[in-house]
Amino acid sequence: MRRSTLSLIAVWLLVPVASLSAQQPLPLERGARVRVTHTCASQRGQDPVCSGHSRRDVGKYRSIRDDTLRYELKNPFRRIKIPLEGVRLIEVVQGQKSRWLSGMGSGTVIGAFCGIAIGLAVYDYEPNPWVPNMGPAYGVAIGAPVGLIVGAIIGSFIKDEEWEEVPLDRVRVSIAPQRDGFAFGLTVNF
Repeated sequence: MRRSTLSLIAVWLLVPVASLSAQQPLPLERGARVRVTHTCASQRGQDPVCSGHSRRDVGKYRSIRDDTLRYELKNPFRRIKIPLEGVRLIEVVQGQKSRWLSGMGSGTVIGAFCGIAIGLAVYDYEPNPWVPNMGPAYGVAIGAPVGLIVGAIIGSFIKDEEWEEVPLDRVRVSIAPQRDGFAFGLTVNF
């Protein structure tokens, strides 16, 4: 009896803190490119319906008003309104990153295999005691560095966006069932 009373008092004290933090604006600027993972589907002229299926949209952030996230999709152009309770994750673009390092690795492997193929194609099968015939080894020695350079150049032109997660709530209160009763959790994001 005493344990459940303390638990109820803890929840009673933490709920106002959680509702206050939900009203704080997200650290986003209007027009920022965002990726929103949510469980809501919206039809034109109707309120969004939230279900258990997640979907992801990429668009421009507009605002958060009345516990509703508003953003724009580019293609086709639509303005979306989703209740924050249906939003699972918001990410914002922090810049672009080139793929030169993975291009180097791929180019090296492809260059080495091309070098082996060319080395085997020009390989002289007649043994010559005066000249060592190492066609595939020479092919790898030439093909791998050439592939490394070409792969790095091609990879430097391929850009990926870097996404950073935006905290949806500063304070989250969770309740989980245990064998002896309930467990309360408090998560604070800074």
